[in-house]
Amino acid sequence: MPGAILRVVLDREHLLAAGFPAGEVDVLVDSRRVFLPLTLDKGRNVGVYAQEGVILQSGFLLEASRKLLAQKAFFMVQGHGRGRVIAFAEDPSARAVSRASLLLFANAVFFGPTLEGAL
Repeated sequence: MPGAILRVVLDREHLLAAGFPAGEVDVLVDSRRVFLPLTLDKGRNVGVYAQEGVILQSGFLLEASRKLLAQKAFFMVQGHGRGRVIAFAEDPSARAVSRASLLLFANAVFFGPTLEGAL
């Protein structure tokens, strides 16, 4: 995907999605990374790409990519030993990124250490 802007649906009840009352954010996607959503026993999917019909917000996206990315994980948190791993499918602080995705990054930095338990 050469720089398409895609819709991500957030888990509004998770602390890492704080500041997004609509429960959605548009993010810049410019890689080949695709992550399966985590199962509940492995971690939490804080953000997943939107459904196939509404995923593309701007730019060009092949139909095969649209089907592949729909409802896949974008923003995840998973316990690891005594800590946790917070992962993004794309760089949330890349140049020319939106302020909204920077808020996701700030949430991960500031709220990540305060998460209760592993999730």
